[in-house]
Amino acid sequence: MKNKPITYFKIVSYIIAAALVCLSAARPAQAGPILLQEVPATAAWVVHCDFEAMRATQLYSLILQEFKQKPEFIPKLQQAQAFWGFDPLNDLTSMTLYGEQYGQGHEILIVKGNYNRQRLMELLLANPDYEESNYGSYSIYRWTDEHGRKYGTFFQDKTVVIASSPENVQLALETLVGKRESMKTSGNLSGLVGKQEGLCLLGGARSYQPLLEGKPHARVLKNSEEVYLSLGESQQQVYVDLRVKAPSDATADQIYQVAEGIIAFGMLMQQERPVLSELAQAAQLSLWDQVVNVRLTYPAEKTFEALKNLKELRHHRRPLQKP
Repeated sequence: MKNKPITYFKIVSYIIAAALVCLSAARPAQAGPILLQEVPATAAWVVHCDFEAMRATQLYSLILQEFKQKPEFIPKLQQAQAFWGFDPLNDLTSMTLYGEQYGQGHEILIVKGNYNRQRLMELLLANPDYEESNYGSYSIYRWTDEHGRKYGTFFQDKTVVIASSPENVQLALETLVGKRESMKTSGNLSGLVGKQEGLCLLGGARSYQPLLEGKPHARVLKNSEEVYLSLGESQQQVYVDLRVKAPSDATADQIYQVAEGIIAFGMLMQQERPVLSELAQAAQLSLWDQVVNVRLTYPAEKTFEALKNLKELRHHRRPLQKP
């Protein structure tokens, strides 16, 4: 077997290749839900994935069963386990990705899990671009992979920090130890509150208006202030919540009308896209205190079938006919 990263587990390679510092004070990995005190107040966007909650869902079980039917899945999984020294399906706890700016190179990744640190150090030391520097009591490691040069460190025992610059690793460390103001105390992106049962993914963004220049289909969002997305499963029902915060009642009404039109259009596609039409009919639209909320609740088994249909449509795409 060749010792090289498995493309199927690219996210794992991105996490593990840091090969990080071992701290003498062992501490269990934090639970999966987002901890706003770990995100700096200056972050413009945040995405958090709770792997523990995800593994408890019926949708995850159905997807995993589907992958296990592929003959190459188990050998690739075993190869990844042998290469990295841990189980990528069961040993990761959570992932938080954020950035002060948008665009490649500005993202900061925090991953929690149970790692084989000795194996990680072996992989790191074998990297031709390996370099170690100190920042206070922490060691910051440098390496290069197919995505370019990266920097990383271990924070405490089971928390990995990875970024594309040493400055961003330092920003993450300063936030984690409480030297920088965090989202918890600043009130920025205050909608990042994951209280829903079975919440697996939570995201929020602000100051994104420059990204929408030249994109007419997103013009209504240019007048919004913040956007939030929640995804999870409760009682075998998958739910998706999309919330858009507007700066005024008039803008909120405008966004509401656009969302209402999109849902109505989806309902009319029963002949060409029956699954999309059914999803549109399941959507619930509401407006409260300048926040437009679109909530979609759908059975986990039907969601799994819809995902498979979307995959098939991607391979056999045909233009939509307007009603």
